Amino acid sequence: MNPPLPTAYAKPFQSKLVPFTDLIRELRQKGKSYQQIAEILRTEHGMPTAASSIYGFVKVRSKPPRRTYILNEAYSSSSVAPTTNDLTRASPPISEPLVCFGLFLLGFATSILLCSCVIFIYRHL
Repeated sequence: MNPPLPTAYAKPFQSKLVPFTDLIRELRQKGKSYQQIAEILRTEHGMPTAASSIYGFVKVRSKPPRRTYILNEAYSSSSVAPTTNDLTRASPPISEPLVCFGLFLLGFATSILLCSCVIFIYRHL
């Protein structure tokens, strides 16, 4: 038999730091560390708390940075479809170390192929 469903739900968790939200925001904007904020809350407001609690409080209530996307000027409401010139992108310049590494791999692969051929010929003599 299933237990009866509760008629009233428990109050949702609310951090003890909520009354100090504005103070914490102001202190963080001034460059105070979480440890310094914890010390201020303890000494000036009688709120014993750990720096890690303040960090968690701030992290949960912080908005992640949003990326801003801007439309290319080639696309406007008057244009129907992008042209092929709009879709092509210039490839970034290849750096010198990348070219050297590519040549190294090419030489390495060539030497392996050459060795394999020599071994094959030697075995079939």
